[in-house]
Amino acid sequence: MARLLAVVLSLVLVLAAGCTESSRVRHRGSRHEQQSQPSISPSDLGPQASPNDGPFACTHVIGFSPTRQWFLDSPAFQSKVGDDRWQLLWNEGGGVEQWARPVYPGWSRPIDSPCADRSSDPDRVIFTIASLQLPLDPNAYAPQIQAVIAIIRQRYPEANPIVLQTVVGGPGGTQCANGHGAVVRSSAMQPVIVQAIKMVAGGDIIAGAVPDVVSCTDYADHSGHLEPDAIGPIGTEIAGFYAQP
Repeated sequence: MARLLAVVLSLVLVLAAGCTESSRVRHRGSRHEQQSQPSISPSDLGPQASPNDGPFACTHVIGFSPTRQWFLDSPAFQSKVGDDRWQLLWNEGGGVEQWARPVYPGWSRPIDSPCADRSSDPDRVIFTIASLQLPLDPNAYAPQIQAVIAIIRQRYPEANPIVLQTVVGGPGGTQCANGHGAVVRSSAMQPVIVQAIKMVAGGDIIAGAVPDVVSCTDYADHSGHLEPDAIGPIGTEIAGFYAQP
C-alpha cells in the first residue's frame, strides 16, 4: 500500500509540474502578443488625402524639427512635390499643444521655401502632429488638434482641405527602443495620433500620410529625430503620397 501511495504521489507531482509549465508558456505568449503592435497604414485613418486632389497653388506645411528634416533636408522631397507650390512653417519643439495656442511664437516664424503664389493665403494646409508632453492617450490629443484646426481656419480661411499627418513612426507602426532601452517617443505616439485623427477627421478635415522609418536605427535620438541617411527615404515616401500626377 505504501508503495502504491508513493507511485500515485509521484504522478500527481509530475502532472502539477506540467500544468505549471504550460501556464508559464501561455503567459509568456500572451505577454509577447501585448507588446507587439499591428502595422499601421494610411487606410487605418479613414478619410484620406488623395495624391490626385487639387491641383493646389500653395500647400502650407506646419510642424516641428523632424518635419523640417524631411521637408528641407531631403534631396528629393521638394523636387517631387513642386518646390514653388509647397512651403514650411516649423518651430523647434512645436508639439500640438504648443500650436494650439494662438499666441504661440511658432505662428510668427518666417516661412521656409515660400510658395510662388498664395503664400499668405494657402489653399491646403498639412499639419504634422507630435507631442513630447501629452500623455499617450488619443483623448488628450484630440482636443489639442481641434484647437489647432480652429486657428488654421482663422489664419488661412481658404485652406481646403486641412490635412492631419502623423509623426514619423516605427517600422510598420511598431515601437522602437534606443540603446538605453527607452522607447523612442515618436514610435510610441504614432498609434495614439492615428486614433486621435480618427476622432476629429471629417468633411474638409482629412487624414494624410502615415510615414514610417524602415529600421529603428533610423532614429537619431529618443524623441524621434531622423538620422541623416533616413531623411531622404522619408522625404521620398511622404512626397510620393502627396505628389500630383
